Amino acid sequence: MNGAGPNVFSIPPGKRFLATLVNALLNGRLIAGFPDPADPLSLARATLLLPTRRACRAVLDCFLDIGGPALLLPRIRAIGDEEENAVDLSAAIDDSAVDLPPAIPGLLRRTTLTRFILAWGNAAGEAKGTRRLTAGDAAFLAGELARLMDLLSTQGVPWDNLDAILPQELQEHWQVTHDFLQVARQGWPRFLAAHGSIDPAQRRRLVMEAELARLGNAPDQPVIAAGSTGSIPTTAELLAAISRLPRGALVLPGYDRHLSAQLWANIAGTSSGQSVASHPQSSLHALVTRCHLPPDGAVVHLDQDLDNALSAREALFSRVMWPAEATGQWNLSPPAPEVISLALGSVGLIEAASEEEEGLAIALAMRHGLETPGAHIALITPNRALARRVTAELQRFDLTVDDTAGTPLSETTPGVLARLVAETAAQDFAALPLLALLKHPMVRLGLAREKLLHAVSLLEQAALRGLRPQTGIAGLRAALALCNSGKENVRLTPGDITLTLDLVERLEMFLQPLATCLTSREAMAMIDVADMHRAALAHLIDGTAEDAGEGVLWTFFDELADAAESGLVIDPREYAGAVETLMQDQPARAINEGHSRLRIYGLLEARLLPADLVILGGLNEGIWPATARTDAWLSRGMRLAMSLPAPEQRIGLAAHDFTQALGARDVILTRALKAGTAPSVPSRWLQRLAAVIGESPYQVLREKGQTFLDLAGMIDAGHGEPRPCPQPEPRPPLAVRPRALSVTEIETLIRDPYAIYARHVLKLRALEDLDKTIDARERGTLIHACLERVQEGLAHGERDRATLLAMAEREFAAESAWPQVRAFWWPRFLRIFDWFLIFDERRRMTGAQVEIEASGRITWPAPAGVFTLRGRADRLEIGPSSTKLIDFKTGAVPTGRDIKDGFAPQLTLEAAMLQNGAFAATAGQGAPVDELLYVKLSGGDPPAEEDVVKAEKGDSLADMIDAAWTGLHQLIAAFDKADAPYRALGHAAKAPRYNDYLHLARVREWGVAAEGGEE
Repeated sequence: MNGAGPNVFSIPPGKRFLATLVNALLNGRLIAGFPDPADPLSLARATLLLPTRRACRAVLDCFLDIGGPALLLPRIRAIGDEEENAVDLSAAIDDSAVDLPPAIPGLLRRTTLTRFILAWGNAAGEAKGTRRLTAGDAAFLAGELARLMDLLSTQGVPWDNLDAILPQELQEHWQVTHDFLQVARQGWPRFLAAHGSIDPAQRRRLVMEAELARLGNAPDQPVIAAGSTGSIPTTAELLAAISRLPRGALVLPGYDRHLSAQLWANIAGTSSGQSVASHPQSSLHALVTRCHLPPDGAVVHLDQDLDNALSAREALFSRVMWPAEATGQWNLSPPAPEVISLALGSVGLIEAASEEEEGLAIALAMRHGLETPGAHIALITPNRALARRVTAELQRFDLTVDDTAGTPLSETTPGVLARLVAETAAQDFAALPLLALLKHPMVRLGLAREKLLHAVSLLEQAALRGLRPQTGIAGLRAALALCNSGKENVRLTPGDITLTLDLVERLEMFLQPLATCLTSREAMAMIDVADMHRAALAHLIDGTAEDAGEGVLWTFFDELADAAESGLVIDPREYAGAVETLMQDQPARAINEGHSRLRIYGLLEARLLPADLVILGGLNEGIWPATARTDAWLSRGMRLAMSLPAPEQRIGLAAHDFTQALGARDVILTRALKAGTAPSVPSRWLQRLAAVIGESPYQVLREKGQTFLDLAGMIDAGHGEPRPCPQPEPRPPLAVRPRALSVTEIETLIRDPYAIYARHVLKLRALEDLDKTIDARERGTLIHACLERVQEGLAHGERDRATLLAMAEREFAAESAWPQVRAFWWPRFLRIFDWFLIFDERRRMTGAQVEIEASGRITWPAPAGVFTLRGRADRLEIGPSSTKLIDFKTGAVPTGRDIKDGFAPQLTLEAAMLQNGAFAATAGQGAPVDELLYVKLSGGDPPAEEDVVKAEKGDSLADMIDAAWTGLHQLIAAFDKADAPYRALGHAAKAPRYNDYLHLARVREWGVAAEGGEE
């Protein structure tokens, strides 16, 4: 076709765009008399412009399939589309003949803008007394500012439009950003001029303008532009000019042929005065209008041999997408049931309960699609987390698939390593980032992987688990020096210690320079810090590893090095956050292609590319479409005042992507009913579809998708009904049952026998938490240790307060090297200390002999053999005819009821041992006990409280002690029976305060089942 007017075509969603385009071009439908059948070189004189490079590569296959191998191809170039920065803007059109400055490199622009923002933000913060910007904050804002600059360039909006905004009408926050933008509009062009470059988007626009001028001087050159929606004004102007060339053609993707003139007027905003930017045809309507064509005519539709079902689907979704003001007419002439059935016959809907189930159901649908010979399956989603989840689920079936949208460098394996190196150094070898770094698959440190992992395991047990070591390499060495004496469950051989120290030395050699830098308060150039970061990475990384991000990582550091002239100076302590922010905008794509018939596309990558089964994933509000948001620099009102497009334009482009993807032969729509733990809202397009077709047809869509949800439910399900495990009741042989326990362990045996079984029969010890801060248990140990030193001094006759306090302080410093612990607990201990001096003086006035931390043991013949009971009394006060027994507590004191009922037998059993001569302090002689005293040490007001154990009415203290001793013998005799179980939580209401074995006993499983499904 070629007439006097514009030459505009459209390919409906139900036709494969590129194949239809090539067919029409080769058959002469696009340009009359072209190509010339008599001239085999004529096609090579044409230029074909497509929106993305991926489409350019795909169209080559179409030429080979349709035109055959002996074909001279036209010049195929990517023009770029919408606001996507993934397309190299500087290479959109052949600009070799255009004399333009080069585009400024991306990282140089970003770091320079970061410098501008840091200077402005900190000055503004000082003036207003607000928080200063960090380097990471400034890097993020620099990225937002760069996107705003690109938007201004691509939309052809001059900075002078900023003058249309009246600062006094803005809120205070926007007044601040407005002031900075006024500074940036002056300072940034000066920097570009000094550098001899221009912004990438500006260069792209200038190249477009140069191409427009060239086309005006060469009107006979065949030019075909296809697949673009023309959302960028300069691009739209170029496309319109091509449509008016004598030998030009414009081919639109999915221009709606079912809309009436009134509906087109609604989209254009003829009646309301404002266009519907969120409509899928909004950009195409503006482009057709720019071509001087009426919206409801003159566009030629290349729809030969369009399948009836796909044609019906196209018409149905045209109706679904009607502008809001026309939706009241939906019910006036609803589509017939047979039309709905025809249109949606091969469309299904998966509504998964969770995002995890959605990912698994999609993976199953993709795997099922491969059963159709030759079928190509594509998942299209803007949700990269869903894409990664599906990729992982496909590995169940030994299937790999490329996510063509790529992964941010910061999330790739090498990128994560780079982040961990920076975090470990910035936190001065703190346990969590250090262990994550050492276990990273690319780390070697010059050791074989197996040897490295063994050394890391030893370091983890000896230094990183348990209470947090002191910072730095010195802290790791100190922890290793004390590991065999300071940790109950860790015993390293000399060879183990040598290997672990070698690992620490390697860490010091490779990472200490960076750690010294990143913990310094002295400002440094960003590039200098990055050089040290790169050097540390080079020492750590395994050069043989293959990952898509590795090459991108080194390129990133190269470009960062080239950005030295930005002059960015930062606080090194903020480097880790800044470099992570910069890495997030660097995409990395897989090196190795996945399955040849499986693809995962982002919205940009999916455009114009065919598939037999298309799965549209993540159809929830806020995901697809994404929430329309303003940027960090301009409010919605400021954008409108500057004549920038509304944020809803992105929704319109996403809607067009959605309707185009519906043209596949088979389509599955998916969404998750919950996003995390919160209910989700279905995409507005699904809500519209349900409103148009009604509940019954919509339920049919759900039923089709339910097949994959059922499969997802079965794939991980066990055989038969799930049955919770019963309450554990192990009955080990008598020969392996414990024959010696401490007094505190007797309490555990009463409250939770299973914990004794796990510790003494299975010999299991719980791993301490990583990077553990001091908790209630450790605080109790710390206070006890300090108080013990004070009592030792008093026992040796020392009465000087300063001397006694110095003894306690040395113990406090030795036991706790954490400033936050000292800040909170040392003042409390001082109050305890002063209270205790008065307490001790008062108690010694009786003339009793004081023994501290007195150890005792006693044995007796039990049914299965001799049994030994051990005890350790905090304080004994031995008088001529009786003894007092005192226990210091920093936690809760047992209740009288628990003591009487035998659930807290510590003092009563220690008293029984004392009366039976079990303590060396009484020279093996029995001594009657006339007082049991708990002292609760809190350091508050009052610093301590005395709680005397009292017998209930009608009983004496001696009766309580005898009852405890008798009960102990009966308890041991009971467990000396072969059929006696070590039941988990034998008394659930009296469970121990600290229990390391609850998970091993699977208490949450059988405990919930026993209570009828409720915790």
